[in-house]
Amino acid sequence: MADPARVHSIDALRDFKVALIKFAEEVREALVDADADMLKAKQWIDGEVKSGWSRNLQKSKEQVTAAKAAVQRKQVYAASKETAPSCVDEQKALAMAKKRVEKSEEKLRNVSRWSRGLEKEVQMCRSQSQTLAQTVDVEIPKAVALLDRLMERLQEYLDEAAVETRASKMAQYWRNTVLDPDEFDPETDTPFKDREDESAKGAAGDDDKGADR
Repeated sequence: MADPARVHSIDALRDFKVALIKFAEEVREALVDADADMLKAKQWIDGEVKSGWSRNLQKSKEQVTAAKAAVQRKQVYAASKETAPSCVDEQKALAMAKKRVEKSEEKLRNVSRWSRGLEKEVQMCRSQSQTLAQTVDVEIPKAVALLDRLMERLQEYLDEAAVETRASKMAQYWRNTVLDPDEFDPETDTPFKDREDESAKGAAGDDDKGADR
């Protein structure tokens, strides 16, 4: 006969089930938060950053227009004078305004590149997140159901073992307190008296058969 399983408690399985369910909830929350953060980053780049540099570009272009007008005015004024006034300051202002336009245009190109790159990364991350989400939504419930069945069977085993233990203790008590140990056969788990009674009945039955003949 195989040795009985050494099962003393199923509390560890219950704790593991609770931890598994909690883990699934935390994973779902983390995936939702991560998706929200990625969406915020994308909206920030496409919205605030892009619009900010677009305003800078428009402002820089207006400054270029104003600087050109200042240079032209200075040149017209200089043409009417014998001694032409210097327009170096106006030229410098125009050059700086043009550099600001170039910088704003470069930043807008970078923003567009960042937006496309981030969109690609978001799609890749969402694809991987969906795989994890499917695992959490499908596999963990299966594992929880398996744990439930396992705990149910183990509890049935413990209940049966408890019944057998009580029966064994009762039998032991009966042998030790009611029956004379010298009259008890440990091999058959029955009193010798019962065996003698059965033998006597068998012999009587044989005598009756002989008498009938």
